[in-house]
Amino acid sequence: MLGPRLPLGSPGGVPVGVDLSWLPFAALVTWGLATEHFPLVMPALSPAFCWGAAAVAAVGQAGMVLAHEFGHIYCARAFGTPTRRVTLFLFGGLAELEREPPSPKAEVLVALAGPAVSVALAILCWAIWYAMAAFGWAGVEITDDGFAPGLMTMGLAGGESLLDAIRASAVCVVGFWLLVNVAMAVFNLLPGFPLDGGRVLRGLLWGATGDLKRANRAASNAGMVVGGLIVAAGLWSASSGGGWGAAWPALMGVAVIAAARWSDSRGRLRRAVSGVPVRRLMRPAHRVHAVPADATLQQYFEVSVLQHHRANAPVIAGDGRLLGRLSVRTLAAVPRERWATVAAAEACEPVPDGGRILAGVDAVSALAWMHHTGRTRLDVVDGAGRLTGVLTAADASRALHRVMDLDAPAAPSANPPSTNT
Repeated sequence: MLGPRLPLGSPGGVPVGVDLSWLPFAALVTWGLATEHFPLVMPALSPAFCWGAAAVAAVGQAGMVLAHEFGHIYCARAFGTPTRRVTLFLFGGLAELEREPPSPKAEVLVALAGPAVSVALAILCWAIWYAMAAFGWAGVEITDDGFAPGLMTMGLAGGESLLDAIRASAVCVVGFWLLVNVAMAVFNLLPGFPLDGGRVLRGLLWGATGDLKRANRAASNAGMVVGGLIVAAGLWSASSGGGWGAAWPALMGVAVIAAARWSDSRGRLRRAVSGVPVRRLMRPAHRVHAVPADATLQQYFEVSVLQHHRANAPVIAGDGRLLGRLSVRTLAAVPRERWATVAAAEACEPVPDGGRILAGVDAVSALAWMHHTGRTRLDVVDGAGRLTGVLTAADASRALHRVMDLDAPAAPSANPPSTNT
């Protein structure tokens, strides 16, 4: 579901970004608040005030989501689990932990930390909203039972002065934030993996059975059931007169189902290959099309590009050392009339440290690094820098799924697996 990310900074040392899918969602929230909700609860305010309040509310909603995710992050840190990054996307936020919590207790507490932050923020928003309403900012009176109308549908007239308009807008925005935090806490506590409630379920089952594999499978199955119920509820609401806007939960349900299936498959895959070194999954050097250092660019073009269809090839010295890589891009940077005289070793681009890896490194760590950096291949070298093979995403995927189909038992590993929350 995630694509290119727009960086927002690194608060607390954790990179925060916005997936492009969040932008239309934020625009939709702003539009809905500015054209429907706020004009209903603040009929005396101008459209400009409604749009301004809607923009503030949408930005604040993003902040509430990030606060929820940082609840997971700081709790995970307490158990020694670092975080790779946090991303805002279409359905909320995603905190990517470097590895899973080390114990069932840690799993439960890390999962509950996010909803706990949302509940705390909801209480804070309620206190602020109630105080503003009590001081008359809402333009309504609080009833004897402590309820002030206007939180969702009515009563915030806004008054006629500029100050009254600002006060009414503030009351409406804080009321919206209250609803956002309540909704996040309730939704995320549904007992289906990978929702927070599903992680609590997995932690409890893990602690009861001592078997993370069975716990992960059961929690993922629960996630598919919960996702199906959410889809059914959304479709029923849409068909009962709620309009297509009411079908939004159905999209979230589909996302939950997809994430639950992915989590189950990933868990099986990681357990199957945990402890397997890169050399077991890589394409060995004798099967890799490499360009000799003394070959000319003309030879590279005729043999590698035209005959073997290898637009990107490693360049190796006579002793097997990896010198760099040649690609169509580097080829295009050299005038064609010089191709016959320029050697591959002279024109190749050096492979950065992040693009090469030792053959004995754990394959799970290597694949996690490829996912983190967006690389589709890693050159595998020995201690002397000699090319021993190439690990590509396609080759690794085929090998890993063949292993996963065997449903092999968990192998011992020095590095705990990583997870997304």
